Amino acid sequence: MSLFTNDINSKLPDQPKAHNRSIDFSKYFKTCTHSSNAISEDSGNSFMQFFRAQCSVMLVISAEDGSVIEANPSAVEFYGYSREQFRLLNITELHKNSKFDISWPVGLAASTGKHSTVSTHRLSDGSLRVVEIFSSPLAYQNKDTFSLIIHDITPQAKAEDSTKGNDEYLKYFANRTDLVCWLSENGLIYMNDNFVHLTGISNDNLDEIPALLLKLVHPDDKASVCRNLFSRKINAEEVVNFNFRIIRANYEIRWINSLSYDVYETGSNRKMRAGIAKDITEIKHFENCLADAKEQSLESDRLKTAFLNNLNHEIRTPMNGIIGFSEILKLPDLTVEKRNYYTSIIIEQSKKLLSIINDIIRASKTDTYAIGFKKKRFSLNELLKETFEHYKNQHETDSLKFSLLLGLEEEESQIYSGKEQLAQILNYLLSNAVKFTSTGRIELAYKLSNSKLLISVEDTGIGIDKKHHESVFAMFRQVELSLDKSHGGNGLGLSISKKLVNYLEGEIWLNSELKKGTTVYFTIPYIRDY
Repeated sequence: MSLFTNDINSKLPDQPKAHNRSIDFSKYFKTCTHSSNAISEDSGNSFMQFFRAQCSVMLVISAEDGSVIEANPSAVEFYGYSREQFRLLNITELHKNSKFDISWPVGLAASTGKHSTVSTHRLSDGSLRVVEIFSSPLAYQNKDTFSLIIHDITPQAKAEDSTKGNDEYLKYFANRTDLVCWLSENGLIYMNDNFVHLTGISNDNLDEIPALLLKLVHPDDKASVCRNLFSRKINAEEVVNFNFRIIRANYEIRWINSLSYDVYETGSNRKMRAGIAKDITEIKHFENCLADAKEQSLESDRLKTAFLNNLNHEIRTPMNGIIGFSEILKLPDLTVEKRNYYTSIIIEQSKKLLSIINDIIRASKTDTYAIGFKKKRFSLNELLKETFEHYKNQHETDSLKFSLLLGLEEEESQIYSGKEQLAQILNYLLSNAVKFTSTGRIELAYKLSNSKLLISVEDTGIGIDKKHHESVFAMFRQVELSLDKSHGGNGLGLSISKKLVNYLEGEIWLNSELKKGTTVYFTIPYIRDY
């Protein structure tokens, strides 16, 4: 049957296969039964009348040597030889090949006295015709003969060859596409080689493929595969398109898209199911990446919006102070003390506003951190003391205490690094500690560990949930927006600190627990000579 086209041969009589074997006519004839096929002298005339009146091509040939004894008018017309010319021919001369290639099924003739074969005969003009020959033994004019009835089946043979050729072409292309192609009719009847490449299952035994394939299907997709591929309850002419996963022998998961539909043989009610399948793992991966990118984009937009709203609040606070107290300075009856006090507030709020603007510039320009970055020798102890004293003097109260732990002696604390960048990191971390700690303590400390300086800022403030420990270092990320608004700040400190630490060739991380406090650690190389 043709796999992809109509089976033309299903409308023709079954064609017997020729056996490539030459024959000895005399021996062949001895296997036949004479009595039932003998023509008496009285009936000879009747036989010849019948013989000549037949529309079918008929020949009588000698069983001994295959020479042509009689040819009816239909044979004369078909082959183009006259009756006299036929009597000078041997049956082998009609065949396109030599007499040794003539196919005669000896076993069939011996058992039934009759046989048929398909051969190719050459006409008088040299053209070739495919013929089907029905033969039976005959006693004619006291001679052992065969009667041959010959049918021209050239058109059917050409159609069959064309169909076979089409099938071969279709199979050729089916095996060179990246699709798995299959056809079923009460079970698989075709599966191309791409199935082997995709699953690793051989397509030699089609009956075993459904069970073997089901073993590879992901457990979560087995029900879907059984319903859409193996169920006999699929509605007629329904196109089934679905995706499922398989787990290959190396435990690799691949996504498969399967599409199947009913096909009908032209001119009959014969129905089959055809399908194609394709590996869409890369497409699925791309779709997942797009979904993740979309989610990240939406999250980024949300964070930026929240950041801008918070930044608006942060900028307006010092701006309102500057504008308000500047208006007060215009009052004529202000004492010198009050004027100096209001002026100091304006200066402090201006510095705060400038700090916010600097943070925004640093966050928006990655290369800003590299500008002016130059290592120089300085005392780490002195830098920590200066920074510590500034925050202690401004923020220490009876309920909030500050402490400083230095890990090296003064001489050993002389290092080569980026002093300005390190100072910015310390300011960001201490500012965050002060912002989120109202009672308890804040500690600035460092020690030498594995040729690196490990610096930490610890507080007993509100803390950070563990699920946010990584995300707090991302740009615009704020753990709780309401906290930012109530405690102040623009949410850029940790993000900028991380970039500064990276420029100093170090690492930064934190340990924190809600309502128990936070400790931020970072390292820088301990370099004494440059």
